[in-house]
Amino acid sequence: GVIDDTLGDTPVAVFLEPESQTANAVSRRLDDRTLTFEARKQAGGASAIYDRETGTRWNVEGRAEAGKLAGKTLTRLDNHLSQWYGWVAYFPETTIYGHSEAPQPGNPFASPETPAKSVAVADKKPKK
Repeated sequence: GVIDDTLGDTPVAVFLEPESQTANAVSRRLDDRTLTFEARKQAGGASAIYDRETGTRWNVEGRAEAGKLAGKTLTRLDNHLSQWYGWVAYFPETTIYGHSEAPQPGNPFASPETPAKSVAVADKKPKK
């Protein structure tokens, strides 16, 4: 999956590779352009990440694997993949990207709109 957004004035993308449960956050700026990403289903059913501007295929680490930008690498942004119970113990004010309601115990990401996975975004420092 892919999330394209902007934090401050930095265009960012969050890539999720569901098969391996790997995620990464990268800058969408490359050289003199801002890229827009999307996930596309492949012939075997797996998804792959492509940019809409050039059709280049990217891996979850932000490296261009095939297409016009092959060999280029996006700038990795600080990010952390964590289990929910551990994360919320240190960041109780965390909000869930794309959700207006407060996170729920158990599976905080489940809702009628998005029953699978979401991204938690912390905007507070850890409690002491």
